[in-house]
Amino acid sequence: MSKLSSLERRSALTLACVISLRLFGLFLIMPVFSLYAKAMPDATGFMIGLALGVYGIGQVLLQIPLGLLSDRIGRKPAITIGLILFAIGGLIAAMSHTLAGIVVGRAVQGMGAVAGAGIALAADLTAEENRGKAMGIIGVSIGLAFLLALILGPPLEAVAGLPGLFAATSILALVSLALLWLIVPTPARAQAPAAAGFGAVLAMLRDGRMLVLNGSVFFLHALLTASFVGLPLLLANTLHLPVNRHWELYLPVMTVAAFVMGASLHHMREVAQSLRIVTVCVVAIGLALLGIWRRSGWPRRCSSPPSTCWRRHCPAWSRGWRRGTCAARRWARIPPASSSAPSSAVRSAASRWAGSGRMACSPAPPRSPCCGCRW
Repeated sequence: MSKLSSLERRSALTLACVISLRLFGLFLIMPVFSLYAKAMPDATGFMIGLALGVYGIGQVLLQIPLGLLSDRIGRKPAITIGLILFAIGGLIAAMSHTLAGIVVGRAVQGMGAVAGAGIALAADLTAEENRGKAMGIIGVSIGLAFLLALILGPPLEAVAGLPGLFAATSILALVSLALLWLIVPTPARAQAPAAAGFGAVLAMLRDGRMLVLNGSVFFLHALLTASFVGLPLLLANTLHLPVNRHWELYLPVMTVAAFVMGASLHHMREVAQSLRIVTVCVVAIGLALLGIWRRSGWPRRCSSPPSTCWRRHCPAWSRGWRRGTCAARRWARIPPASSSAPSSAVRSAASRWAGSGRMACSPAPPRSPCCGCRW
C-alpha cells in the first residue's frame, strides 16, 4: 500500500481546509435558525422550512453544471465562482429582516455548488491508488467542521445574532477563496483530459446502483435538515434548554456517531455492504425522528379560546376523567371579572361536574400557556 507523497499530503490537507471552512460557515446556521426565524414578521412553518431547504434547490440546479464547467475552465476558476456566489448569498441573508430575504440569500448560497469541483480537484492532485486517502482526509475535516459548528453555533448566535452568523459564512467563504489560490497546488492540466457531456451524466444518473446510492444520500440529507427545523425548538420549548447550552446534547451525540462511523469503515469495502449500513442509518434516523415527534406532544395542544378549550380540545379532558375533573374545578374557581373567565353556561357546567365528587384532584402539573389547563 503506497503512502501519500508530500505534494499529495499538502494538497489533501489544504483542500480539506478550503472545503471545511466553507461548510463550517454553512453548518453554523443550522442549530439556531428555526429559533431565530420564528420571531420574524413573516414567519410560518413553510417559510422557515423553505429558508433552510432552498439551499438544496440551488445545489440541485447547479452542482452538475459547475462540475462540467470545471472540466473546461479548470477546477480553481469554477470553485472561485461558487465561493463568490456563496459569499454574496451570505451578505444578502445577513442584511435581510424578513424570511423572504433570507430565502433569497440562501438560494444564492446554494448556487455556489462547488462540492463536485472540489472533489475533482482532489482527484487531480493525487494518484489513483492514494485517492481514497485524500478523500478520507477531506471527509474527516467535514465531520470536524460539522461538530464544531453545532457546538459553537448557539453561543455565537447569542453574541452576534443570526445576521452575524450569516456574515460569518461570507467571511469564511472569502478566507477559503484566499486559501484556494495561495496554498492549494494547481493541477498540471487546467482542463480535464476527457470532459463528460450531459448525455454521459444522464446515462450515469439512470444507472440502477447510482439511483439507490443517490436516493439513500437524498433521504439522509432530508432527514438531517428536517431534524434541524424541529430539534432546536423542541430543546428550547419542551425541554427548556437554553440555546447556548444545546451543545451539551450535540457534543456527546456527535462523539458517539464518530466512533460508530469509524468502527463501520472496515465493513464498507463493497457496495452491498455500504448500502446495508446506509439502510441501517436511515432507519435509525427515522426512529429518532419518531421519538422526537412523540416527545414534542403530538397531537397538538389546544389553541381554542378559554371559554371552549376545556370542553373540546383540552388535553386535561382528553387524557382522563381524573385530570378533566381537576380542570373543571379550576374553571369553576375563576373569578367572573377575570379576563380569562368562561361564559356563565360553561362555569355552571364546570361547577356541576367538579362538584360531582367522582374524583379528587391530583397534584397539579405545569400550566399550559394556551388555556390554563394542566397536564
